[in-house]
This record gives sequence, C-alpha cells and structure tokens, in this order.
Amino acid sequence: MLWFTERNSERFIVARVSSRDVVDFKTYQRNEKGLAVATVNRSLVTLRKFLGWLLERGVLSSNPADGVKELKRVDLAPQGIEATAVRRLLRECELRQDIRASAIFNLFLYTGARVSELVGLTLADLIVSERAGSVTFRDAKGGKQRSCPLPLPARRSLQAWLDVRPPVASQRIFIGCRGALKEDGVRKLCAKYSAIIGVRSEEHTSELQSPCNLVCRLLLE
Repeated sequence: MLWFTERNSERFIVARVSSRDVVDFKTYQRNEKGLAVATVNRSLVTLRKFLGWLLERGVLSSNPADGVKELKRVDLAPQGIEATAVRRLLRECELRQDIRASAIFNLFLYTGARVSELVGLTLADLIVSERAGSVTFRDAKGGKQRSCPLPLPARRSLQAWLDVRPPVASQRIFIGCRGALKEDGVRKLCAKYSAIIGVRSEEHTSELQSPCNLVCRLLLE
C-alpha cells in the first residue's frame, strides 16, 4: 500500500498494520483526499472485512480495524493531524504490545502530566469507564490538586494496562520490575522510545534536553 509506505517510511507488511494506521488512513481519506463520509465509511468496512479474513486464516493475531469507528454522517470541522513523531511513538507501543508504555504516553498526551505527577498516581486517583473517566493529580505543580478528564483513547489504554497490571501490594498505578515505577524508570522508557522513533536529544546536561522531556514535549505539541 503506497499510503502505508509513504506515511511510515517502511515497506508494507500486513502484520505491521496497527489500529493507528487504520485511524490515520481514515483521516487521510476524509481530510486530505476530501472523500465523502459515505465513501470513507465503505472503505473502512471493506478494510475491516479484509483484515478479519486474514485473522481467520491465521495471518494476523488480531484485527487492527476492530474498534475503529466509522465517521458520523454529519460533517464535523476537520481536526489537525498529529505530529509525525507522536504518531510513530503510539504506533510502536501498539505494535510492540507495550501496554504499560501506551498507557503512560497517553496520560502524558491527554493530561500534560509531569513525570513526578505520573509516578505518584494511585488506583484511587483514577476513574475509568466506557463512557467517561478522569484522573486526579493530588500533588500537582505548586502543591495543588487538579483533575483532568480522560478521552476514550486514554481510557482504553489505561484500562488495558489495569487488566494486566501485576497484583502487587503497592497502590501506585504504574508498576515496574521492583515495585512502583519511579521517575528514573519513566525517563528510561522515554529514552528507549525516543531512540526507536528516531528522536535524539542533543548532548546537554539540562533536564530540558533529556530524551524524556523531548518525547513529552512532542506529545504535548
């Protein structure tokens, strides 16, 4: 698929198709090619059936088009396309089945959380359901408490992590190999993915130049 190759800078392999690819292809058809809503929806249905067929035959382990909603018949104002680096980041998390990383980066993306705020979150700070959700940062900047609503992508990524979260005594949301995830662990995770997606920090001693902050700033642009 030419679109896949141009967008991802890699040869098309059907096993490398992610749900983010499907969503972005839908957006591309509507916003860049200007296709009608009905045409985009028919394309999505066809793609979903094809990928489902491959799933039935064991070519794929899951159908990345499942859960991708069709466009509403009422036209909405076109939304801006995400930064390329952000797209690559979340796509690689999905393809690597890194459920915890996906939840962490989605929290950065949708809440603007600092690393210290993220690692301090407990299960009691999180409310997640299919229709709504929120997260409360109890020690936000300036020692204040703040709450943020969670859109559907963030809720889904967090719920996926909660479903596989190790049953440990700690009430912290994010768990590492040795208990609650610490700030250094998040920074190492960001460094890992900044290398994977090709975001390199310049050699600089300032915290603002660390791979973690580079990735987080990309998420928040």
